[in-house]
Amino acid sequence: MKTVYVIFLYCWILLLVHACYPKDSENCHHRMYFKNESLIDVYIKEGWGDTVPKDPSTYGRSKTEEISLHTVKGNSDEYIFYTGRGCFEGTFKDKETYPNSAYDYDTFNVKILDASMVHNTSWDTIVKHYMLLKRYDLSLEDLQKLDWTLTYPPTEAMRNIRQWPPYGK
Repeated sequence: MKTVYVIFLYCWILLLVHACYPKDSENCHHRMYFKNESLIDVYIKEGWGDTVPKDPSTYGRSKTEEISLHTVKGNSDEYIFYTGRGCFEGTFKDKETYPNSAYDYDTFNVKILDASMVHNTSWDTIVKHYMLLKRYDLSLEDLQKLDWTLTYPPTEAMRNIRQWPPYGK
């Protein structure tokens, strides 16, 4: 009986975990893939708009907790999950195709910071000097052309997307 219970519990957990992550389809992507092909650990911050978040220490939390920086180890990759229940496509400014979009944005950006620098530099200095390794400003078309995969450092396939510093610099 104990074996049957364990098998049932295992199957239930497997089903629950599988159901928690929506599947991507041709016109609805819930996540992006990020590859860090550099040797250093980086933090990534994705979102809408172009500001670097203000210093979170006033809230009694660390920099990485308060502004939701995602750690990506050197020579590794991870998914960046969209935090809402909808698709990335529905969030972009495309009222004709997605008339019920809650947002009115046309650019999604990903900021990449050196993890070591974040830990050893005051947040005021990071913000004041805009100390990013790279920033990608992505349109829906950019993400589709890149098959929802971003790479740091940028690949040749990324040369025509908006980025700072410019590609090759």
